Amino acid sequence: LSHPLNNVSGELIHFEGPLQMTLSTDKSLSASRFFPIAERMGLNKELDLISTRLAIEGLTRDKKMSGLAISLSYSALIDASFMAKFKKILGMDKVLSRLWVDLPELIVNQQPSLVLELVDYLHQRKVRVGIKHLSDRMAEISTIKTLGLDYVKLEPSFIRNIPSQKGAQEVIKRLVDLSHDLGLMVYAEGVETEEEIALVKLLNFDGMTGRAVALSK
Repeated sequence: LSHPLNNVSGELIHFEGPLQMTLSTDKSLSASRFFPIAERMGLNKELDLISTRLAIEGLTRDKKMSGLAISLSYSALIDASFMAKFKKILGMDKVLSRLWVDLPELIVNQQPSLVLELVDYLHQRKVRVGIKHLSDRMAEISTIKTLGLDYVKLEPSFIRNIPSQKGAQEVIKRLVDLSHDLGLMVYAEGVETEEEIALVKLLNFDGMTGRAVALSK
């Protein structure tokens, strides 16, 4: 199951393809439900490799797909064995120019040299790299750009329940403007209402994803 990330004009930027688990009852669990369990069981690295393979296969199969984003976990990124397998899957495939790789915020704070090396490797293959679920620590924005990252995806709390809170809107607008000044694209996650869509546009985000975001026809 893929979800669109659109620009503020409603045009598709890329799909986000989170893993889902299908149960014997034909119901499914989202990654947010089962991934913490998988991580405790040491299975997250294999799941990250599976999502990478599926992304490459999907981009290869659908040549018209504008892009597809995958997320990598912190514990996978710091594991040398995982990284070797991950790079082997990527190779020098031509579809990589349509691949987006989301990194966790924690990796920027704790492993900046690793991020710098990974971003350089991915950029050589035309892959775009950014941070997913960025929290409200504005000071990290300059560090993110120093590491060569291309974009940030701000967690849903940035726009949740603040349409009428002018002070909060001003803080977010400053964060978005600072990111743009540094050459970073900024996307809002978890947009659920038309009011939040309007807020994303007002605050000058580059795009958004979430329940209220529909593909442009």
